[in-house]
Amino acid sequence: VDTYGTSDAARVLGVSPKRVRQMVAAGTLAAVEMNPLRIEQAAVHALRDKRRSDKRAKAAPPEPPPAADLMALVEQLLDMQRQATEAQTRLEITSSAADEMRAERDALASEVADLRAQLARRRRGLFRRG
Repeated sequence: VDTYGTSDAARVLGVSPKRVRQMVAAGTLAAVEMNPLRIEQAAVHALRDKRRSDKRAKAAPPEPPPAADLMALVEQLLDMQRQATEAQTRLEITSSAADEMRAERDALASEVADLRAQLARRRRGLFRRG
């Protein structure tokens, strides 16, 4: 059986010799001999190939969703946009109605103040002694 030492296995895997020893301790790589540490070449190559394929799988762009799914998403987005526009319109109407109500309240308050002043002047006139 062909084997690698720690440094050769590290070179093949692209890691440090310390990392190779950690892999053996964790059970990721099986050692053929422990002293000196010897690892089967086929196991090192298999792990290297697996790590490369895992990297490729992570780097590969995800497959685009089917067109039907995309159309459903577009419809959802358009519906959300319509709802947001309607809510904004309602808010603007409510805001302008509130402004009108405030103006009306202020006008009524001013009118009440004027009427109170007139009433106060008339009351003084009713109880005068002549």
